[in-house]
Amino acid sequence: MNPVLRAIPTAMPIRKGSCALTWLEWQGDLRAEFSISAPDDPCWFAVRVSMPQVITARVLDEFLASVSGPLLVGLDQAGFAYEVENGELSNYVPEAVKLSYPKLREYYFLSLTACLNVLSEHPPSFQLVEIVPADARESEWPERRRIDADTDHLVRPADPSDPRLNLRAGR
Repeated sequence: MNPVLRAIPTAMPIRKGSCALTWLEWQGDLRAEFSISAPDDPCWFAVRVSMPQVITARVLDEFLASVSGPLLVGLDQAGFAYEVENGELSNYVPEAVKLSYPKLREYYFLSLTACLNVLSEHPPSFQLVEIVPADARESEWPERRRIDADTDHLVRPADPSDPRLNLRAGR
């Protein structure tokens, strides 16, 4: 049976063809960021996907090239986040896991470069964030992390009505 996708509304300006998976952290709970503007800009915006108590996750490259078309019912050209019925990952989960986690669901987060495929009993939440190099005033930025080998970055929640977002997201 082919996978059936149900789009999850994000209330964010994101499309799978205009975003890229740029950061992933998974230690029980999962956080991933998909850039919706060029990460080579001094400042960029991303949609953060958060999910508690993830059972398993995987990143697939060239996902759309290998399974798009009639194999995916419900794939929306403008979509990004989906709940998946009859997905490949959930079909390989042992029955013992399915009995232990009766509300287990499969999710796809599709970007231009990859698909984040997740199994969890909890639906995702979404947050728009702004990311800048660490030379900004640190008191205004609640989170700091290293994105590449040379640069620390600061991350804070962003305002979806920020006019810079319209320019960078191609709207």
